[in-house]
Amino acid sequence: MLDTPEKFILMTTRCPGWEYRIKAFNFMNSFKKDLLKLRTPLDAILNFYRHIKQDKRLLDFMQYTLAFGNYMNGKSKRGGAWGFKFDSLLKACITKTVDKKTMLT
Repeated sequence: MLDTPEKFILMTTRCPGWEYRIKAFNFMNSFKKDLLKLRTPLDAILNFYRHIKQDKRLLDFMQYTLAFGNYMNGKSKRGGAWGFKFDSLLKACITKTVDKKTMLT
C-alpha cells in the first residue's frame, strides 16, 4: 500500500510532460537564489561601466588612438582600411622604433 506522497509522485509521472513541469518548478524555486548570486558581480560590472563612461581622460585616449589607427591603416598599401582591431593596442606596446632599439612604451 502506498502512502500519500508516493501516490502523488505516481500520479504526477502519468501526466504528459511531467518532466518539463518538474524542471519549471525547480527553476521557479531556485530563481531568487540564483539571481542574488549574480547580483553582486553584475553590480560591479555596471559600476565599472559607469566609471569608464564618465572618465574624460579615457575617452580622449580612445579618440586619439582611433584617429591614429585610422591614419595608419588608411595610408597602407592595401588601401583605405579605416578602423582597427582592439588587439592592435596591445601590439602597440611592443612596437619598436625605426632604429629597432627603442620601444614605444
